[in-house]
Amino acid sequence: MNDLNQSILTLILLVPIAGAILIALLPDRGKLPAWLALLTALVSFGLTLHLPAHFAIGQPGYQFEVNQLWIDLNPNGDHHGIFYHVGVDGLSLWLVVLTGLLAPVGVLASWNAIKERPKIYYSLFLVQQTTMFGVFISLDLMVYYGFWELSLVPMAILIAMYGRKDGPKAAARFFLFTFIPSAPLLVAILFLHARTGTFNFSELQLYVAAGAIPVTALFWCSLAFLFAFAVKVPVFPLHGWLADTFSEAPVALAMVVAGKLGLYSMLRFHVGLFPAQ
Repeated sequence: MNDLNQSILTLILLVPIAGAILIALLPDRGKLPAWLALLTALVSFGLTLHLPAHFAIGQPGYQFEVNQLWIDLNPNGDHHGIFYHVGVDGLSLWLVVLTGLLAPVGVLASWNAIKERPKIYYSLFLVQQTTMFGVFISLDLMVYYGFWELSLVPMAILIAMYGRKDGPKAAARFFLFTFIPSAPLLVAILFLHARTGTFNFSELQLYVAAGAIPVTALFWCSLAFLFAFAVKVPVFPLHGWLADTFSEAPVALAMVVAGKLGLYSMLRFHVGLFPAQ
């Protein structure tokens, strides 16, 4: 069981990607892509149920944690770099389970609605699921940022290809509105790393608590984070992309994505990392 606890989050990430690749490689025959997507989504959801079943209530910190060096930015010295660092706590755990639950529901909602190019649709749908899992479980800020940005790509493509009338226009509007605010987010993440030498969320919390980062700098960093997240929720007056996007997006995609990433990120970073800002 300890081995499964160590690998469960990696499996949760890999299963939808494996399903997406399999669907992309197999012939586009009838309902075959939909059946494979449903099977993948059900397996993925089953894996997420392992988390609440074995979550130690009352235990502080993150659980099911994996922390392995991925990209060493200082090979001649201490291991400072980007880590494959994942884990869940009481907040992210239930969002992982919810994402797992909504995936098979989304496939079923698309069953009769998607008649053209189902192979592309279901492959991208599963990639979207993976990126959402990644946002919820990442504890390295650069890995988090990678999943955050990647989540825009399959959604924009799906809106453009499967939108009702003005899909390409809505997709471009969505992508620009949500991609541009991510630039200040990346700058803030890189600044925090420059001041502390780490992308590790827990270590950054300790640096902030110890006063190692000037208050003014923290304020601007928190503002950059908030800007990116507020657009994704979206919060007025940054909601210009919302109406077009969700009127054009396939129902299943809108249901699965709707606001969770932005709200989660606000809670994770502005309560967990910038509580005074």
